[in-house]
Amino acid sequence: LNQQLSEAGARGFKLVRPGIWKLGGRLAAILESQAGGGRFNYDVVKADDAETIRAKQTSGATRAAVLDTFVIMERREGSQDTAASVAEYRIVSASRPGTMEKEIRDAAAAGYRAVGAGKMTVVMERDSAAPSTSREYRVLAASRLPTLKRELQAAAAEGTTFGAPTALR
Repeated sequence: LNQQLSEAGARGFKLVRPGIWKLGGRLAAILESQAGGGRFNYDVVKADDAETIRAKQTSGATRAAVLDTFVIMERREGSQDTAASVAEYRIVSASRPGTMEKEIRDAAAAGYRAVGAGKMTVVMERDSAAPSTSREYRVLAASRLPTLKRELQAAAAEGTTFGAPTALR
């Protein structure tokens, strides 16, 4: 995937958000041709590889997408811009909704926000230079669509809004 993204980026295509997902057991991405002939470099990095992410951000790369426990970094070719701040990532993983919610809330209390999700993981991101913003998260899980619909409606009645992570499986 890394090579395919980089080749498309070199031809002037930019990743469309939310970017990457699983499609029939394969990874899929939508890229869009950019007016003005901009070219892009992409790197797929494990979200817990802080050193590599920091190095990419220092060279001007930003998060383009999240897939499972990977962060797809994007940098416009020729750009000398360096990141104004460095994002930090935390991977939350749990098999039970209650445990997942607790872990997400703990990360949120430390200034992280959810930016992507996989089958049993959520990738949380924190901007090291930005002031910490308090966020509250709820995890809803159901085996049947009518049950999920009822749970979403009950959460909405309490003032909770639906926020889909940027990448799902």
